[in-house]
Amino acid sequence: MNQQTDHAKSLDAELFQTRLLSFVNAISGFVHNISNPLTLITTRVQLLNLKMPQNSEFEKMANQSKIIVSMLNNLAYISQNIVSTEIKSLNINELLKNELTFFRTDTFFNHEVKKNYQFYPNLSKTKGFYFHVSTLFFCIMHLQLFLMRDTAEKTISVKTSEKDNNILIDISGTGGMLSDKEVNQICLKSINLETEDIKPRQLLINNLIKSHQIIPGNYILTIKSDHDQTYYQIAIPIIHE
Repeated sequence: MNQQTDHAKSLDAELFQTRLLSFVNAISGFVHNISNPLTLITTRVQLLNLKMPQNSEFEKMANQSKIIVSMLNNLAYISQNIVSTEIKSLNINELLKNELTFFRTDTFFNHEVKKNYQFYPNLSKTKGFYFHVSTLFFCIMHLQLFLMRDTAEKTISVKTSEKDNNILIDISGTGGMLSDKEVNQICLKSINLETEDIKPRQLLINNLIKSHQIIPGNYILTIKSDHDQTYYQIAIPIIHE
C-alpha cells in the first residue's frame, strides 16, 4: 500500500513538473501573440498623438503600452533562458537587469524599496547555465527582501565589476542577518530545494552552486552582516568562448 502511495505521489510530482515546464515553454508564444496587436495599438496611439498633440492622454497611453511591451519581453526572455539545459555565453549585466525587472512584479520591491544599480561597462562575458545563476541571485534577493521587511530604511544595491579574472556581483541591503536556521528555511522555501543536510547560511548557497555546477571552475560566495546591513559577493570566473 505504501509503495502504491509513494508511486502515485511520484507520478503526481512528475506530471506537475511536466505541466509546469510546458506552461513555461508556452510563455514565449503567448507573449508573441499579445505583443503583435499591442505593438499595432501603440503605433496607432503614437500617430494620434502626433495629429492631436494637445490631447495628453494619447502620450500617456503610448507610454503605458511601451511599459507593457517591455514587461512582456522581459517575461519571454527569462522563460526562454530559464528552461535551457545548455551551457551558453552569459552576459551577467543583461541577466541581472532582466531579473531585477522581473522582481518589479513584487509589490513590496517595486514600491517600497529604494534601488541602486551600478553595472560595470563592457563587462566580460562568461559561460554557464542561466537557470543556476538566476536561481542563486533570486535566492539572495528573496532573502534580502525578507530581512528588510521591518526596517525603517529599505534599500538594495546591486553592483557588478571585474577583478582577478572574475566577475563580481555585489549585493547589499538594509537589515541584519537572521539565525542560520531561519535563513536556511527562507532560502530553501524560495528555491524549493529539498535536502537532508541543512548547512549554515554561507554553505547552503555555496553548495547550491557546486551541486548544480553553475559554471566550470571555482566560485566564491561571501556573506557579511552587521545589525543594519547585509552584504553578499558572488565571484564568477570569466570563461572565454
